[in-house]
Parts: sequence; structure tokens; C-alpha cells
Amino acid sequence: MGKTTLAQLVYNDHRIKENFEHRAWVYVSETFDVIGLTKAILRSFHSSADGEVLNLLQNQLQQELIGKKYLLVLDDVWNRSEECWERLLLPLYHGSIGSKIIVTTRDKEVASAMKSIKVLNLKKLKKSECWSMFVRHAFHGRNASEYPNIESIGKKIVKKCGGLPLAIKILGNLLRRKFSPREWANILEKDVWHLSEGDGNINSVLRLSYHHLPSNLKRCFAYCSILPKGRRFDKDETIKIWMADGLLKCCRTNKSEEELGEFYLRLEGDMLQDVSERTRHIWCSLDSKD
Repeated sequence: MGKTTLAQLVYNDHRIKENFEHRAWVYVSETFDVIGLTKAILRSFHSSADGEVLNLLQNQLQQELIGKKYLLVLDDVWNRSEECWERLLLPLYHGSIGSKIIVTTRDKEVASAMKSIKVLNLKKLKKSECWSMFVRHAFHGRNASEYPNIESIGKKIVKKCGGLPLAIKILGNLLRRKFSPREWANILEKDVWHLSEGDGNINSVLRLSYHHLPSNLKRCFAYCSILPKGRRFDKDETIKIWMADGLLKCCRTNKSEEELGEFYLRLEGDMLQDVSERTRHIWCSLDSKD
């Protein structure tokens, strides 16, 4: 389980919903813009966010939070500057007692800069946990021991994933669609195994997954890539845009265009995340700087 997945489980837990009057989730990433983040926090708390004057925006956020118990998740934070954090957090001190801020980051220095009360370091998966997760995604209900050749290759692939849950999930879903010893051996021999030991960078695995998408699905996915990183958008709206651009008329199928769009979004699930509990919204969260 990765950082964001764990935070999502906490965020969507019914006890959290009952205990906090306000909940908000904001994706941060590398670009740390105090004004932009303040506006994003306001919107996540279902408040308007107009203008570019920081003092006015912070006063608005302060008034929104006074006397209210809130939970704010800041996902994928990179900035280490204590000065930037002090400016961003000023209005957040005005919530009710018991308000909480959860931050996910790959950098321990970020936790220090934020003067975190408690830091939870997620460990990489154990060998048995890695294999169990891979079997669930790659074999998809099949008994792995009944396919000894594929099982042997799969264990070598899992070993190269370095205990990273997202890498295992992505490759597992990819290999499920290519269920043969030849295809699995081909993936094993690919020059994508450069997972950074320090920050869990899996860009190469994401790139491999993208290159193995069907050409028509690549075109649909390319649309998502033009949106800002961390952008939340509606599934139905995305499918309608694909339909309007003729991207869902490119193959012979008994499915309607709406059904085909839903199917494509499920296939793209490795690189798009559901962010609402009702799963009608998806989050463009490509982990790539290309």
C-alpha cells in the first residue's frame, strides 16, 4: 500500500466523516505556489476562490474554518521551505481543536520543515506481500502454481519491482493482458528496471505500461496528459469529450461509446486514480516529468 492509497483509506473512512465537519484533499506536487494552494484549499472546502491577493484569500479561508473541525490532506508534497509552509499554514491554525492536516511526501525533510507532530514511514512490502499482490493483479483468479513457467518469470519480475506497490500493480495489470511465457519474458528483459532506491521513482514502469496500450487507447490517454498534473475531472465529462473528438469510434465492438469509454478508463486505472468515494471523478496523477 502506497502513501496516497493509505491517506485515501483514512480520508474516506466513515469514522473520519463522522468526526470532522469539513474534509478537503489537495494535490500539491513539485510546484509550490502559496496563492494557488490557498485557492485550491478553499475550493476543496467548497468555498469560492477568486482573486490573486494572498491576504484576502487567507482571510477568507480563516473565516471559513473558524470554529470548525477539519481534516486537510496535502498529497505529494515536495517543498522543504519552512518560510513557505509558515505562510501557507497561517489561516489553518484557526480551525477548531482536533483539526488535523495529513501530508504525504517522498522526502523526510518536508516533514521536518512542517514541524510534523508524528511521522509515519511506510516500509516497502515484504517479499511474500509483493508476490501476493502481484498474483492478485497478474493472475486474476488463476492458480499461479498451475502455470509454473509463467510463475517463475513472474517472481523475477516482482523481485525487480523493489517492494514498490504501484510498480507491482502496474506490471501485474499489464501482464494480465499478456498472459503467456513469451510476453512475460519480454517484459522481464525490457530495459526499464531503474527504480530509484531513494524516492521510489517508477516513471520507467509507467512508460512501459503506456507503450503497451492499444493505439486507440493511447489517443484517449493523450487527452488526459494535456491537463495539469493533479487535475481532478469528471469521468462522464471525459467520456463525452472523447466521443465528441471521435476517439471512441476507432474499433469494432458491440459496446456503446459510453461503455467503451468506461472500459478505457478502467484500463487506464494504473495512471489515473479515483479520488471521490462515489468514484465519479478521477485524478490525473501521472508520475512523469517527460
